[in-house]
Amino acid sequence: MSRHLIVIFSVAVFAGTLLVVLPTQQPHVKEKDRFLPSDVQKGRATNVNIHIKVSATEGKNAALSAFHELGKTLKNNRLDFDGTNDPHVTLYLTNFVTDRLQELAARVGAVVKKLGSCSMEMDKLVVQGAYGMWNLKVTECLRQYSDEIVLATSDLVDAQSKNYIPAWVKALPEPLRSKKIDMIHKYGSPNVFESFEPHLTLAYDTTEPLDSAFASLHVSSALSFPAEMLALGSVGVGGSVLTGKDFDSFAIKDDETAPTVADN
Repeated sequence: MSRHLIVIFSVAVFAGTLLVVLPTQQPHVKEKDRFLPSDVQKGRATNVNIHIKVSATEGKNAALSAFHELGKTLKNNRLDFDGTNDPHVTLYLTNFVTDRLQELAARVGAVVKKLGSCSMEMDKLVVQGAYGMWNLKVTECLRQYSDEIVLATSDLVDAQSKNYIPAWVKALPEPLRSKKIDMIHKYGSPNVFESFEPHLTLAYDTTEPLDSAFASLHVSSALSFPAEMLALGSVGVGGSVLTGKDFDSFAIKDDETAPTVADN
């Protein structure tokens, strides 16, 4: 008889907000073990978060409101949208060869110019381990941005980083573990292409459970707003983006005539 892995998750509705509590795929591990192969530690590679900033008024106000509401109950959230960290949606997070960051920025800028405008459409809240997130719908334009950036820049990823398997990936069940490891070997990230799951991280807390705080958090799953800025961010705790420390940034123009992937 074949054996099948049964994954159980819980769904709850509070104040009109859908909250999904996922099985913990990323167990708590020591901070130093999450990432930082020796190339990064020695400066030969640089951890870069290529992301879209949640900067449009509607999106930023909603992110700040949710963050402040969580602050009433979460006392150990290591993110700080009031000063240290930018609300953002990650497109590609990995370690790039430090000496090629200028080339990296040029390639990313070319993708932004080619793809043009994109709408950010919010979805449900999700808790996964130490992370509390507000998911986005995987729209065609968001997927194109992530896919195209990975294809345009993955050859600039530090070679050592394509062989460094984080502890949380090693802890995953099969066949997911092998799938994630294959992505790391190819692209230096386990969360691209079919595994791309856009989200806005609202909390990173390694000391207290997030389920209760997120169950009582009310957000609108109907919220949408334009993407205004794409940036190459310096990485802080938990994969966060450090405010005011971007390597480069590019305005996303609202140009309906911008070519799509299919046009080229």
